[in-house]
Amino acid sequence: MHMKDLELLVRLGLPHMEKELLDPLRSKLKELQDKIDEKKAKEMKTVNEDADVFKLYAQNKLEELYGAQMAVLLYEVFDVLLKENLYYYLEKYPDKYKEIDSDLKIDTITWVNLKKQYIFATIFVTEILSKGGGKEITASDLYQEIYKMFTDNEKDYQQLIKQFIDKNKTKFLPKLKKKERNQIILLHADYKEKIETLTTKPDHKFVEEVLNTDAGNLYHQKQTIIDIFFEEYKNWREKTFPDIINRLKPKFSDQRRWEKKVKEFDDIKKNIAQTEFLNVCNKIEEKYNL
Repeated sequence: MHMKDLELLVRLGLPHMEKELLDPLRSKLKELQDKIDEKKAKEMKTVNEDADVFKLYAQNKLEELYGAQMAVLLYEVFDVLLKENLYYYLEKYPDKYKEIDSDLKIDTITWVNLKKQYIFATIFVTEILSKGGGKEITASDLYQEIYKMFTDNEKDYQQLIKQFIDKNKTKFLPKLKKKERNQIILLHADYKEKIETLTTKPDHKFVEEVLNTDAGNLYHQKQTIIDIFFEEYKNWREKTFPDIINRLKPKFSDQRRWEKKVKEFDDIKKNIAQTEFLNVCNKIEEKYNL
């Protein structure tokens, strides 16, 4: 017979003894449940605090990767106290912190396309102007052409190359024969694999290159390019970054430690039930001289 069966027997067959026989069990179970609830509330509070630290760590990582110019604060400053305790959190949630280190990549379609357009413009313009027929090419000359190609509404690489050739027939390029012109136009196919490879470069390294590119005296053009990337970065940061944090942050439901604690409490409940089962049986036997 189980304790549940014995409780039913007492309630139905010995209602006058129910309080005497079952109150000790109920009292001990209530005391245990109160302890469980208290520990659970404390554990949930700890996990929520850990989640706040995780958010701050992610924001700090964002600033570390993209720099103050790109990583506008979303959360409060990652203060000294939290930095001092960071090793504790890294040890407590090693997988979470590894994930955030690898997941802070900007993967919106617009960002990827901007990245490809900039890489294409840089590769093509640099290579073509290096063959400028002896004309000295300054950093400003180079950046101006990259800027125009990057900000052009035309996104087809072949059309961009045609436009470039037509606009720069006399400025940078030597007189081209039709065959030479067609060869240059077909370069877009040769660049495809290189562009795809360079697009996989970590975003923070790509951003660093954009920020550090020598634009000569074209400060306005450089700022325009930075602003274009920044707007899409901001879009990702405001719409996607919080989702990444919410997906990865520590949650109470993820706590294996609590699952282990619940098992311990279940074992305690079973021990209480077994002990009280024997006590109830002994009291019944004594009462009725069984």
